[in-house]
Amino acid sequence: MRRIGSALAVSLVVATLFGCTSPSGNSVLPVPAVRTYTAVGASDAVGVGAVQCPTAGVPPMPSPPSCPGGNGYVPVLAGMLTGPRAQVNLFDLGISGAVIGPDIQADTALCFGAPGNFITNELPVVNAQSNVVTIFAGGNDTNAIVACAVGIAMGGGNPQPFIAAEIAKFGADYNTLVQGIKAASPPGVTIVVSNLPNFSLIPVGTTQPAGVRALLAEVSIALDTQVINPMAGTSVAAVVDLRCDPRSYVAANFSADGFHPNAAGYQIFAQSYYNQLLLAQLGIAPKPQNACPPFSAAAAHPASLSHADAANAHLWRY
Repeated sequence: MRRIGSALAVSLVVATLFGCTSPSGNSVLPVPAVRTYTAVGASDAVGVGAVQCPTAGVPPMPSPPSCPGGNGYVPVLAGMLTGPRAQVNLFDLGISGAVIGPDIQADTALCFGAPGNFITNELPVVNAQSNVVTIFAGGNDTNAIVACAVGIAMGGGNPQPFIAAEIAKFGADYNTLVQGIKAASPPGVTIVVSNLPNFSLIPVGTTQPAGVRALLAEVSIALDTQVINPMAGTSVAAVVDLRCDPRSYVAANFSADGFHPNAAGYQIFAQSYYNQLLLAQLGIAPKPQNACPPFSAAAAHPASLSHADAANAHLWRY
């Protein structure tokens, strides 16, 4: 399929066809007048790095779930979906530091310590009226897997079997999550997910030791290639291609920690989700690219991880 050159042009066409407002004014999606939007995610959904949602509970989730005043991508996207003919009920389920499933949470408890996971803590509270759902999974999983892999290597072991097993578990968990959302939601729910940037190339990734950078690239690329990207147009309506978007690596789009987006970065993320939602409604959402060097290229593995590599690694929870 030929890639759409201008999301704005497509938006204007849809606005003409459906009599709705353009992206500069708000929603153009031909969907129900009341949209129930549920966001499944980690600190990205909470908006860490920008004005984040107030949180409460254990594990802490946005409270209230409409995230008033937040400018992470979830409330920004909810605003884009709102218009004169469209009301949005937002249910933001983000948990800072969460991984996708209980198996990865348990496997990485000692080396990462995720406070929760999407399947146990978020899936059961997906709103039963949801007709739009976004998922961003894999950021904490990447860091957790890499943190444990570094520990295995430092202990003299081979981390590759562990990495392969965790990637397989991530794939099974992602399928469980998507199918669970479909079962909990009305027929025809639109699910849009995002792949991961190459974590070795984001600002904080570029500061990691060579051995850690290689593992960050290996795991994030594998989660994209083996799990997330193949879902586009099959089990989910569309995939946002963060990995191949050069803006995913621009330092000006990140907060001071070099890992979480800032308000500008979240605005880009929200617009990318919005564009894919719009195009998915038309049945023409582009699939993520298979290759986009240098972003899709894995870093070369050093012969071994040194103790200095481990000591200087700085892996964030997303």
